[in-house]
Amino acid sequence: MTSERLWNFVSSYFETDDGSLPEIALGNLHDRGRDNVFAVLASYFEMMNIEATYVDKKNSLVESAHFSHSLLRRLEAAEIKRVQFVANELKVQGIQLPDLGILILPDEVILDYRMGSDWTPKTVFSFFSFLKELRSVAPDSTLYIPESSGGGFPEMMKKEFEEVFDKFVKD
Repeated sequence: MTSERLWNFVSSYFETDDGSLPEIALGNLHDRGRDNVFAVLASYFEMMNIEATYVDKKNSLVESAHFSHSLLRRLEAAEIKRVQFVANELKVQGIQLPDLGILILPDEVILDYRMGSDWTPKTVFSFFSFLKELRSVAPDSTLYIPESSGGGFPEMMKKEFEEVFDKFVKD
């Protein structure tokens, strides 16, 4: 699928900044698939000097630390509840993506983004490539738009988005 063809299918999810922060989730992460997704995330973000926040399970306090694979291992070990950060310098296939909010839970990764003019056919294609890479290392996972998504997409649009992603993965 070309970037222009993909854009024709999904531009309405990206092009107009309506103030919302739509979410895309990769869920059903377990065992090896989760480990693989965490490794991919670490490979992209560990060297970017990103400040992440996390919730310590013992005292439920929000704390901050440099994003690292060791932070994700603490999440896997159930020492912390979640890891969250903004990726503002992510490059995929040489294309810099607009800022992404990333929330990492023990069995799910949720990405949110601001709609608007920073999204182009090339950036959307690169974003889908990033999602495809995450999905490819966790074959039992599912990519979906959560009910809580800030984009307020009707059910029909959510299903359409998921179908377009499935086509993108198969091409």
